[in-house]
Amino acid sequence: MMKDLFNSDTSTAAVHHLLCAGAQKPPRGAARQLADALGCHPTFVSQLTLGKALLNNDQAVRLARHFRLAADETEFVLELLNLDRSATTDAKDFFGRRIREARERRLNLKSRFAATHSLGARDESRYYDGWLPQVLHMLAQCDGEHAVDGLAARAGVSPALAGAIVADLERMGLLRRVGDRVVCSEPNVHLAKDSPMIRRLHAVWRVKTLELMGARPELPGMHFSSLFACDEETLARLKELWADSLERSRRAILAAPSKTLGVLCMDLYSF
Repeated sequence: MMKDLFNSDTSTAAVHHLLCAGAQKPPRGAARQLADALGCHPTFVSQLTLGKALLNNDQAVRLARHFRLAADETEFVLELLNLDRSATTDAKDFFGRRIREARERRLNLKSRFAATHSLGARDESRYYDGWLPQVLHMLAQCDGEHAVDGLAARAGVSPALAGAIVADLERMGLLRRVGDRVVCSEPNVHLAKDSPMIRRLHAVWRVKTLELMGARPELPGMHFSSLFACDEETLARLKELWADSLERSRRAILAAPSKTLGVLCMDLYSF
């Protein structure tokens, strides 16, 4: 999936992004491979990238299959084609609105990450109000067998405190006891972007990061902060790029073995 696909304003731009794979020009042989997938002459692919021709719907689906696009990416390309084919203002407005809605859905991390477990308001408050419930929940997902004492030692808290929080997480349906072991019963919890706890979640991990940096001046990892000047269009593009990076990071995390915990805090806003 080409990371700039949802920034494309025309089907020509979308084809160019996909074909060039992030470069200025297509890699050697890429046009021929796409032509074979579309069942057309390479000259037609060149016309596509120059805006002198448009895909039909069958070809658009073949293009999506060739580049292994997800369903929402395929639908976006089809909407761009509908916009390009539109001859009236009403039609252009209609498909333009659908394209904007597709971009908004793309930026909705809940739909992109497809979390399956939601908490009620009371449990949301208990889970996100501090760092420890989240850490114990995630530690229980790491490889190996986990007893409360081991989780407590790894989190740096007393066994009594860890035991109380584990019991709370068990009541929420996130953990369960199997003899002396604690196992994860539901790994994914997503906090909706309109939840009143979203600000608290952001604050908890930023405060915890500052605490760790104070205790460990050479805190391992990657740390970056910057103030910069740009325009609103660039800020909007950066938001899409960051959202795409988060999606790819999420996929990498899900595919990786659970050996340790990582913390990621990201901020991008207009000052």
